[in-house]
Amino acid sequence: MYAGARNVLTGRARCGGLKRRLSARYRMKSMIYWDGCAMEEHAVKVINLLTICRKAGKLTFGFDASKEAILSEKARLIILASDISQKTEKEIRFFAAKTNITVLRTDINIGELSAGTGKKAGVIAVCDEGFAQGFNKLHQLHC
Repeated sequence: MYAGARNVLTGRARCGGLKRRLSARYRMKSMIYWDGCAMEEHAVKVINLLTICRKAGKLTFGFDASKEAILSEKARLIILASDISQKTEKEIRFFAAKTNITVLRTDINIGELSAGTGKKAGVIAVCDEGFAQGFNKLHQLHC
């Protein structure tokens, strides 16, 4: 398929998926070009899993919503961006410690997270046990 291809039913351009497929092929040592951005392979796996979680409806975005998910014990895991403030991280860790929820700080910044999930947030709560285990596995493999 080429960049000028159009969907027969809607008439819209069909180049979005092509860009993602092509960009994942250009690897340079441990770096991957994902939508034009150079990222580590681990970061791409985390963002891909976040995308699947978002489509399944198992994510909560933002500090306040994540705090509510923690306190209501719906959250199973908290993911923090690398560039959130220390105060935000301290407060999330405080509430997560009360309910014994794991907090993972990633090396992915807010911009990269928002590109992958479609929402700008530095704090993301995963509200499913299976997805939380998947993130824990990725984190253990990376560390």
